Order: sequence, then C-alpha cells, then structure tokens
Amino acid sequence: MAKLNFQTILDALQDETKKISKAHLERYSDLSEPDLRLFMQTWERISLPRKIQLLDMLAEKYEEDTLVSYAAIGTALLRDPHSEVRARALRLLREEEDERVGEEILYLAAHDPELEPRIEAMPLLGMYVYYGEIESVSEPLKQKIERLLMNTLQRDENPRLCRRALEALGYSSHNETRAFIESALRRHDPEWVASALRAIRHSQDEKLWHDEVVSKLLDEDPLIRRAAVQAAGELELQDTFSILTDIIEDEEAETDLIDAALWSLSQIGGEDAQTYLINLLDATDDEEMREYLGGVMENLEFSDMFNGNSDLLDFDLDLDRFKDENDPF
Repeated sequence: MAKLNFQTILDALQDETKKISKAHLERYSDLSEPDLRLFMQTWERISLPRKIQLLDMLAEKYEEDTLVSYAAIGTALLRDPHSEVRARALRLLREEEDERVGEEILYLAAHDPELEPRIEAMPLLGMYVYYGEIESVSEPLKQKIERLLMNTLQRDENPRLCRRALEALGYSSHNETRAFIESALRRHDPEWVASALRAIRHSQDEKLWHDEVVSKLLDEDPLIRRAAVQAAGELELQDTFSILTDIIEDEEAETDLIDAALWSLSQIGGEDAQTYLINLLDATDDEEMREYLGGVMENLEFSDMFNGNSDLLDFDLDLDRFKDENDPF
C-alpha cells in the first residue's frame, strides 16, 4: 500500500467537521523533519479539543502498536502553551532514551507552572534513572534526575506528584532510596503504601523487599493488595504462588485483583504456573477471561524463555482452540 501523502493527512486533521481517521494514525509515526515542520504549522490552526483528541488517539495507538514512534511529535510539543497538550505529549515519549529529550523532560518536571505535566513527567524520569543504572544514559543526567525526585519528596508538595516521584525513584540505587520507600510504607495512607510497593517493583531487589511484599499480599486494603500482587510478579517471588492462586480462586476478589494475580503468575513463570494457567484456560467458558488468559500465556512463554526455562516451552499454545466456534473473528 502506498504511503499516504502527509499533507493529505493534515488537511483531514484541519477539517473539524469529520472524525479523525484511525487509518491515518500510523502516518504520524517517525516524521521526517519536513513533515514535522508541516505538522507544527498546521498545529497552530486547529482547535484545542481537536489537538487533545488527536493526541489521545496517538497515545492509544502507541500503547497498542510497538512499531509506531511519535517521539518527534511528543518532543516538539513539550513547550506547547497548553498544559493539556504538554501532559499528553509526554505520553508519547515513554520509550525515549535520547539524553536531549531527557533534559527537556527534566526541565518540564522542575519548572512547568501546571501540575499535570509534572505528574506525567515523573514516570519518564524514572525510566531515565533506569537507563542511567544500566549505563544507557550519562551519570550526570541520572544524578540530576535523582536530585529532583528527592527534592520533590522532601518539599512535601502535592501528594500525587510526590507519590509519582517516589515510584520513579524506585529505579535508583542511590543510598537514600531505601529510606524514602520505608518512610512511605509506614504511612497510614493506602495510596502512599501502594506507591512504595510500585517503587519496590521498580527496584528489582527481591532480597531486600521480599518480606515486605509478602506481608502486603494479605493486606485488607484492595489498593495495597493489588500493588503487592504486581510487585510479587515483577520481583518473580516464587514462594507467592499459593497466595496468588488463592486470590484467583477467591469468588469475592475484584476482577482487577484477579487479573493482576494472573499476570504476576506469568511473570514468575515455571512449571507450576504453566500447569495452573493451562488448566484454568481449559476450564473457563468466559470469553473475556479466555482472551485475557491468552495474553497471560504468551507472557508466561516469554518469561520462561527469558529466564532460560527452555525445557518448559515444549507445549503447543494453540490459542485458536479456546475460541468460541460461533465467534466469526
């Protein structure tokens, strides 16, 4: 199929009497410099609601399609005059490693006059800390980001902003990170404890945080419990298998908690998880659950392959056999 002329796409964007076509979204990916200039010229002529609609659609496409990249658009819009645009632009940069972009995000996180862009910037700064830990970006940039995250926590600003800063700091091996997480765990606020557990997930330090995560798997608060379930999966805590399966089989458990427990089993991997999930997939008649379990099984296969459990990959995962025969798709 011939690539659509970008000016045609932009003409359609300016026609606000018509919906933005999903078929056009891929064309916004990997823009050349000339196309980006055309885009920015057009951007000034469309309404704010239309801008927000396009950015939301691009963000959704970005989440679904690993082959698209909207980094050029996201970076260009970080200095947009509208905070709603700046916040959404950040959502298009979640896999960006360019240090110049990292500096832009850091500046926005420190100086943006509105709260939402700063909150959206925090997870991205966390990823840059991670890139610094694996030496994909420079140590000076990593250190500047760590200082900002810790200063944000110490200033005790907006609680939402501080919690996102804590979660981002979880990626850091800085010697003060542990104290910030432990302080949050001691709070009597479920949102702070959940954020501490997310920071623990990001730390990948299963030895340090094992007991804390296991204890929170039994917490009565659903927010804390779900965050602990996700941490157990991310840290691949093998001895939480029975707790996770109890959650899955609890008839009173919320759907999002069950889904989190299933996904965590796929991250932990191993023969017990494989057998349990296959049996569960065979036994369920619920179409939504079967579809979700299909994705869980694919992630399990990836986890076992990544962890070197090649002897567990001899099963034939034919997802078509779990589809409803009357389903035309």
